[in-house]
Amino acid sequence: ISANMITVGSLLATIAAAYLIAIGHFALGGWTLLFAFTCDSWDGIVARATGTTSITGEFFDATIDRYNDLITFFGFMYYYRNDTLPLVLVLTALVGSTLVSYTRAKGEAVGVDPNVGYMQRHERAVWLGVSTSMAPILAVYVEPTAQHPLYHLPIVVLALMAVLTNITAVWRVLFVMNGLRQKSQTSQTSVAGA
Repeated sequence: ISANMITVGSLLATIAAAYLIAIGHFALGGWTLLFAFTCDSWDGIVARATGTTSITGEFFDATIDRYNDLITFFGFMYYYRNDTLPLVLVLTALVGSTLVSYTRAKGEAVGVDPNVGYMQRHERAVWLGVSTSMAPILAVYVEPTAQHPLYHLPIVVLALMAVLTNITAVWRVLFVMNGLRQKSQTSQTSVAGA
């Protein structure tokens, strides 16, 4: 089994998890989501262990990671489509999560690695997977007769993600801009000194 096969497996598992969440099977969806994110960790381990790491593999993995993030949020968006506050939290967390990844990638591309902040991808995966899989247990006590349970546990995590991912995105923007200014000043000083 190649690393790329595991990456594709993580995408298929994420699609299954998003579907399960969308139709309200949060426990199974949460466990499937955790499995998908575990596959995402394994692909890099397998690539290093088999000596098959490559720039194309890293690019493919990073691209599938973005698909996995967005597809996961689509599952929550569908489930909460008629619940305004949870839907807004899902959308805000989606924006923040996308920008956390984008600002890191763009920062690295311009020569400044902004590895700062909260709720990076694996943290988001654990928080969201665990809260989703445990949500029905809390729902039995909080909303036992609900036809369409709100599942408060993932809502709390989505609220944290909405705040912390966007704080991280802004932090990374400022970090990269400051790093670029420092690089510019350093290069101007070295040119003047020459």
